[in-house]
Amino acid sequence: ELIPQQGDSLGDRLQHAVDTLERRGVQRMVIIGADCAELSSDDLHNAFGSLASHDVVFGPATDGGYYLVGLRRFDVSLFEQIPWGTDSVLRQSQTLAGQQGLRVKLLRELSDVDYPEDLLLLRKMAPPELKDLFYEQPGRLSVVIPTRNEEQNLPMALARLGTPDDALEIIIADGGSLDSTTEIARTHGCRVISSEPGRGRQMNAGAVVSTGQFLIFLHADTLAPNLYKQHISQSLGGGAIAGAFRLKIDGSQRGLRLVEWGANLRSRWLRLPYGDQAMFMRARSFFDLGGFKPWPLMEDYDLMQRLRKSGRVDILDETVTTSNRRWLRDGIIRTTVTNQLCVAMFHCGISVDRIHQLYYGKNKTEGGRLSAGIATERRNWPPD
Repeated sequence: ELIPQQGDSLGDRLQHAVDTLERRGVQRMVIIGADCAELSSDDLHNAFGSLASHDVVFGPATDGGYYLVGLRRFDVSLFEQIPWGTDSVLRQSQTLAGQQGLRVKLLRELSDVDYPEDLLLLRKMAPPELKDLFYEQPGRLSVVIPTRNEEQNLPMALARLGTPDDALEIIIADGGSLDSTTEIARTHGCRVISSEPGRGRQMNAGAVVSTGQFLIFLHADTLAPNLYKQHISQSLGGGAIAGAFRLKIDGSQRGLRLVEWGANLRSRWLRLPYGDQAMFMRARSFFDLGGFKPWPLMEDYDLMQRLRKSGRVDILDETVTTSNRRWLRDGIIRTTVTNQLCVAMFHCGISVDRIHQLYYGKNKTEGGRLSAGIATERRNWPPD
């Protein structure tokens, strides 16, 4: 049965649904969203079963909201003055229920889809009837570039990549650029998708809409090597699960040559390249591992650690050339020491939030927000 929604806010629409069913004599009701792929019939049975001894049942979502709410009593107010679209929805709803003396039951925590990057879960667990939605074209390479105000660097990066065609897809995952970044991308024939800022989130958002068998994640200030597509195809076709290129830093300073030497030695010895070395992998491997963590930094190091445990990681002899802007801005020694300190802090279990503050400084926003509230609407989604 189809009942039209009524009300301006999500709370109004929920309350309308409750009132409508109450008038029909319903004794127990469970309301769910349509965006939780993990939800099963067992969860619904558990929700109704829990209402035998509880007044309210919540299904907690990983973003701080809830994917399910069950009610046995309808003379309560659970949907007023709730900050919908934030990570405190469940917490404040529980507080409101407690103030009304309601007995609350929590089900298992599940993920729902609020942002493009949340579709990672679907690409990992998609049932056969959804496989066509995430078709991976054999032999196609999808290039994902996270951007934020990169109008100075992006044209050179795109020129080196070449024009998109049947074998090459270029996806710009933009984190809120205020300059002409997205216009430049569209003019080049790229697919542009909007995302919350932060490299991990942006690269996940770009990857979930990709259609290639292979993925490469390229920073906007990094130039791919010549014949990069052939090198990637040979590496992955030869049995590697992932790989990256040797690093070259633009600039003539002697200190940069030392940084390059150290980075390339580390990459070959530990098989742990960084994101500015243009990490590439099979799309299936990326999604099976759950993609990047939604972090503004260390997301590349974390993913490569997981990939290395799953198979061979190739470090190719060809080089990518990355901008020297951070080394010039902060100094070669300071930048190098900060980078190594971040890695050490990560291995010591220090939170990415703390590492982020060290890397960018407490008052800087260059790296994007570490976390974000959940919105009910997304600009430029679905992607162009």
